[in-house]
Order: sequence, then C-alpha cells, then structure tokens
Amino acid sequence: MRGPQAGCVPVQPAIGITTRVEALPFAVYMPRAGKPEFTAALLGWGVSTGEGSYALTSLVATHNADKGLGPYNWSRYSNAKMDGLHEQALATMDNPRREKLLQEATEIAIREQAVVPLHYQVNTWAARRGYTYTPRTDERTYAHDVWHCGELNETLSQNGLPLIDIWE
Repeated sequence: MRGPQAGCVPVQPAIGITTRVEALPFAVYMPRAGKPEFTAALLGWGVSTGEGSYALTSLVATHNADKGLGPYNWSRYSNAKMDGLHEQALATMDNPRREKLLQEATEIAIREQAVVPLHYQVNTWAARRGYTYTPRTDERTYAHDVWHCGELNETLSQNGLPLIDIWE
C-alpha cells in the first residue's frame, strides 16, 4: 500500500484501533485541527526561545483564546497544577526559579502524555571551506548567519574574543 494510509495499516490490528487517514493541504488542515475537529492530529514544533515556556504556552496550557494560551492544544488537555506552574514561570524574572517552574510544569505534561512525540528532528548543516554557520534553535537558516571565517575573525578580534581556527 502507498500514500498517507500506508503507515497506519500495520498498527491498527496490533493496538485494536480503527483509523481513517485524511491527507489534507496545510491551509485546510490547520483551521480544522484547531477547532478541534480530529480525534488525533499531527503537528511539527520547534522551540525558538530555547526554554520550555514556548511549547507549554502553545501546546499544553489550558486553551484560553483571551489569554493567548493553548492555541495549538488541540486535544484540549487541561491540568490546573501544570497551568499554575506555567503561569508562575511566565511571571518570574529570576532565571533559575523560572527554569525550575518550567521543569516542574513540563514533568506534569510529559507524565500525563499531554502530547505524544512521534519524531525528533535532527538538523544538519554544512558549509563550504572557509565559511562557518551556527545553527539556530528555531531551525531557520538565513544567509546573513553564514560567516566567512576571515570576516568572523575580524569581528571577534575587534571585540577582544578568541579567534576561530578553521579552514582558511
């Protein structure tokens, strides 16, 4: 079997769940998934902030459009304790305390399977000899983030930072 249903057929008998796969264009899928119209839905997610609040706010916080919470919480998962820790973290400026609150909130969401990760993306970048690129946490690739090693060393030197020694 080929196409979007191929991956679902072997799993169905093993776990006793009947599924119907509906492949949709992104522009059709997103509004329907956000209603929420499906019993299960897939979504890719990257974290641009480098810490846990972004995913908690978007994916597992109790859905509240007025507060901007849970816009992608399509299952309508809700846990008052997790929400409380998350909201405390959002209001905390002390970084170590904020990190601890986010870790506690994340532990609750993971333990309760608020989301089920199916795939972890690992990105790879390569650069031509004489150039360097530092990957971004949001997985985006911009030309202005590519540095010629000579230019980069000049900038580092001007700021009193150690030079890099690669591929001149």
